[in-house]
Parts: sequence; structure tokens; C-alpha cells
Amino acid sequence: ELVPLVDLDGPSAPAAVAAALQQSGFLLVRSGALSAALQRRALAACQELLAEEAPSVEAHPSDPKRYRMLCRGDLQPLVGAAASTGEAAEGRGALGRAALLEYWSALEALKRQVLRAIAEGLGLEPDFLAGRHAEDNDTLRLLHYPPAPGSGNRCKEHSDYGTVTLLTTDGTAGLEIWDADTGVWCPVPLPSGERRQPAEQLDAGRCAGHAPPGSRARLCEQRHPRGRVE
Repeated sequence: ELVPLVDLDGPSAPAAVAAALQQSGFLLVRSGALSAALQRRALAACQELLAEEAPSVEAHPSDPKRYRMLCRGDLQPLVGAAASTGEAAEGRGALGRAALLEYWSALEALKRQVLRAIAEGLGLEPDFLAGRHAEDNDTLRLLHYPPAPGSGNRCKEHSDYGTVTLLTTDGTAGLEIWDADTGVWCPVPLPSGERRQPAEQLDAGRCAGHAPPGSRARLCEQRHPRGRVE
């Protein structure tokens, strides 16, 4: 299976994660660290923040997609101000930012779980990788891809940077990965009943002793993903 679904809470997770990364560099994960309800709230907050006319919201010149890169400092001040004054949070976007902070914390726990699974799957000490990613040097990127017939691939072929990318989508298909064995682009499946739960991990196959020649992904035109946070 090119993109297996792995339950990170199960005893076979380390072996399954290592095998998936050696094969394609991609997998879907399920974990109690990140609930479907929290992912729904994060996706709603993504839409809210990308609708703002803020300098940090970037629009593509030839595609209606919008995106925004965030650090924790972009979210914390407004949340704290609303909490201290007791003012209505809805009008100031604080509820959305609070949801994204909670989502971010859950992703950090999920990241450590994935890194431990990789390490154990390679026969290393469980914290060998997690201990080297302990500074939480992460970013959060919000993306929205409204329908745009004729726009071509919405995100061209690429390999992500960094060790791990964890991706939540709204359940709309469109993400494809390159299968080096067959030489074709393959859609990333969404398991039945897992509309928002799967996360995606990219490129960490290089940690698994088999360095695939660049784990590559793209977002195709036909199926218009609406929103994602990673």
C-alpha cells in the first residue's frame, strides 16, 4: 500500500511507520493526540484568518488561493488580550486563534509521537529523534484553495523542507504523490469515516535508511481542495 493508514497508538506503529517511509515517504496517521473535533475547529479558524485583509495573508497573482504563515507570536497576544478584558472574542478573531493554538499544541504532541515511532522502527532509542526536535521550532501554514477551473495544478510538484510535515485537510481530494516505482502520480486516499482525521507526513523517509529520491507531492486541478492547515 503506497500510503498506509497507521494508528500511532497501536503496538505495531513503529514498524508500520518505518516501512511506509522507506517505501514512499508518505503515510496517513491516526492518534488520540489529535481529535477530529479539534481539526474541524482548526479548519474553521483557518477560513476565518485567511478571510482577513492582513499583510500576512498572501494571495496568488493568477490563482484565487490564499495562504498565511504563522508563528506562535501571531496568535498569542490577541487571545490573551481578549481573555484579560472579557470582551467578546468572536469579533476580534480570538476564538479562532485560540483554536489554532490548541491545534498547534496537539500537533507538537503528534510530532513527538511520529518521531518516536520512526526511531523505534529503526531500532534506535525512542527519544533519539524527538530529543533533537525539542525546541518546538515549528511553523503553522494556513492554505485555502477555492475552485478555479482551468488554473492548472494548484500547487506544483515539490518536496517539503524540514523533517516532518503534518497536514490536515477538509476531506476534499486533490493531493497527489509521485510513485517512483510506477512513474505515475497517485491520489492520496482518505479512509472511510476519517474525513478530517488523517495527517500526512512527508520526506522523513530519509531517516529510514532508504533515502527515496525526494518524496514529491502536488495539488491537482480537478478536485479543488478547500482548506488545509499544516
